[in-house]
Amino acid sequence: MTAPAPRGPTRWIGVVLGAFAAAVGLFLWAPWQKKPDIDSNASPDDPRLTFATPYLNVRPEVRYVGDSRCGECHAQAATYPHHPMARSSATAGSVADRMRYDAAAGNPFEKDGLLYSVERRGSNASHSVARRAASGQELASVAHEPTYAIGSGTHGRAFLVERDGFLYQSPITWFPEANRWDLSPGYTATTLFDRPIKPACLFCHASDARPIAHMVNRYQAPAIRGHGIGCERCHGPAELHLTARDTGKPERLPDYTIVNPARLEPPLRDAVCEQCHLQGEARILRRGREPFDFRPGLPLHLFWSVFVRPPELADDFKFVGHSEQMRASACAAKSEGRLGCISCHDPHQLPEPAQRLDYYRGRCQSCHEKQPCVRPIPKAGGPEFAHHKANDCIACHMPRRANAEITHTTVIDHRVPRRPGATASRLQPKPDQFPLELFHKNLDGGTGPEADRDLGLAMIETAQRQSLPPAARVAVGKLAQPFLDGAIARAADDLAALEARGHALAMQGQGPPALADFQAALKKAPRRESTLAAAAEMAAALKQYPLAEEYFRRQIGVNPWGSRSHARLAEILAQRNAWPETVKECREALRLNPTRDVRRSLIIGLLRTGDRRGAESEFEKLLRERPAEAASLKNWWTLQSGR
Repeated sequence: MTAPAPRGPTRWIGVVLGAFAAAVGLFLWAPWQKKPDIDSNASPDDPRLTFATPYLNVRPEVRYVGDSRCGECHAQAATYPHHPMARSSATAGSVADRMRYDAAAGNPFEKDGLLYSVERRGSNASHSVARRAASGQELASVAHEPTYAIGSGTHGRAFLVERDGFLYQSPITWFPEANRWDLSPGYTATTLFDRPIKPACLFCHASDARPIAHMVNRYQAPAIRGHGIGCERCHGPAELHLTARDTGKPERLPDYTIVNPARLEPPLRDAVCEQCHLQGEARILRRGREPFDFRPGLPLHLFWSVFVRPPELADDFKFVGHSEQMRASACAAKSEGRLGCISCHDPHQLPEPAQRLDYYRGRCQSCHEKQPCVRPIPKAGGPEFAHHKANDCIACHMPRRANAEITHTTVIDHRVPRRPGATASRLQPKPDQFPLELFHKNLDGGTGPEADRDLGLAMIETAQRQSLPPAARVAVGKLAQPFLDGAIARAADDLAALEARGHALAMQGQGPPALADFQAALKKAPRRESTLAAAAEMAAALKQYPLAEEYFRRQIGVNPWGSRSHARLAEILAQRNAWPETVKECREALRLNPTRDVRRSLIIGLLRTGDRRGAESEFEKLLRERPAEAASLKNWWTLQSGR
C-alpha cells in the first residue's frame, strides 16, 4: 500500500502527452472520404472522437473488415497466421488434434480426490471430472464439450464452455512445454466449470467479443467473433484504408487511413502492445469506456488505468508482465523511449528456430557494439560455456525462468539483467501503504479525480483477490473509500464506484451502508449481476434472509448457471425453513457441480420434508465421498435423523 500524501496512497508528477496535429490528415482525406454514421454508443468525451490525431480510423464509426481483406495486398498476411498472437483463440474442435490423450500425457490425472479426464469425441473432445469411491466406483461426475480454445499452444491451451452465451473455463488445461494435461491455474475442487470468463479475459485472446451490459460473462452470439488477435487489433479498423484503395485515390504518405505502429510516437507505439502485454496488478476500465473501445493510435491510459507495484516492491517474476519488466530494464531507461517491443520483435512472424540465435543477437547488436561477449569465459562443459561459445546474448541476459504463476511453463525475463542470475531485490510495503502506482503516471500525471477514482477501484479489486487478515481488510477499505466517495459525488451513476464503495464499507464492518450502496446501484441497473451477488451476500451477513433470498433469486434469474448461487440460495432457504425449495436448490447446485458441499443441507431438507428414503440414499453417497469422516458423519446423521 504505497501511501499517498495527503489525499491518497501516492501523488505523481508528470506531463500530459502532447497532441498530434490532426488538421493535416483531415485536410488530405476528408474531401473524398464519406464516413458512416457515428456510433450511437459513443459518449461526447470518447477519446476516439476527441483525441487529436491525424489517423482517421481511430474513430468509433470506422468499421473492422477482417484479416482476409488484408491478405489481398499485404504479404505479411501470409506469415501472420503462424504467429502466436494469431493463434490466441480458436474453436475447440479446430485444435483437438494438436494434443495427446494417452496416459503418458497425464490423461486422466487426479487432484484433491477428483479424477480429471479428456476424451476425444468426433472432431472435438469432452472434459470431465468425477469423484470416485476408494473402490473405484464413480460417485458423481460432470462433463462438458468445450466450445473455444484459448492460448496459442506455446505455453498453454485453456478451454471455454459456452452455456446460453455464458462463458466458463474448463478446469483442465493442456501444457505444451510439459506435454501433459493438468489442472487449470488457480482452480480448486469447488470451482470446476464455474469460473466465469470476463470481457477483460477475452480482450487479449479475441479480435472481437461483444459483452452484454451488466453481465459478468455473457456475450452476444457468437461469443467470440474474431478468433485470435487479428491485423486490425494492431493497425486499427481498415474500412477507410480499403475505401481509399478501391476508389483509386492517389496514395499519399503518410497514409492516415490506417495506423502503422512503427510510425507512432513511443507512448502510442507502446500502447499497441501494452493493450495485452501490460498485465499490472489491476486493470481498471476508465469511466465511460467499454472493454473493446481501445484503438491503435490512441493512448491506452485513456481507456484503461493499469496499476503496478512500484519497482522497489515488485515481485521477482510474473507471467504476462512483459511491459513492466522491460520498463525496469537498463536498456529501456537508457534508450529514452526509443526502445519498444517492435525493436526486437517482428509482430508479423517469428524467426525460424535455426535463425533465432542470429536474429535476436542482431537485435541486441543494433544498439550494442558488434563485439563478442566481454565476460570472463565460463568453465568448459556447462550451459554458460555453450552460450558463451555461441555468442548467445539472449540465453544469458534474457533467460527463461519458471513461471511464478502458472505451472509447467517458463517465460523469458524481459528485465534484461546485466549479470546472469541477478534478481531484483524486494521490499515489503508498510502497514499504512497500498503497493500500487499508475503505470502511465508519466503520461497521465497520476493525479486528478479520475485517477483517484480508478485507484480506489484498483485497491478493492486487488484486495478481493487476496486472503487478507481482518485488520488489513479494514485498512484497505479506509484507504479506498475517500477516492470512491469523490467519484460518486462527481457522477452518481458511476455503478462501478458505487459497488466498490459498498465493498470498501463492508471491509470496514459497515454492513447497512454497504448494502445501501449496492441497492443504489441496483436501482439504476436492476440486472447488474455482480451487484446482485454482492447485495445478496451482504443481506445474508446482516441476517436479512427474505432480502437475501430475493437478491439470490434475481441473480439466478440473470444467470442460472452458477452452482455457487444455487448453493447459497439453498442455505438462505434453510434458514427460512423453506425445505422443499432447499431440496430443489441443493439438487440444482449438485447438477451443475457435483463437488459442491451441499449434500448435508440436501439431507436435512429431505428429512424435513418427510423423504427419509431419499435422505438415507444421499447419506450413503456422503459416506462414500468422505470415508475418512465416517465416524463424525454417522454421529451427525444420528442427531439429524433421530436414530
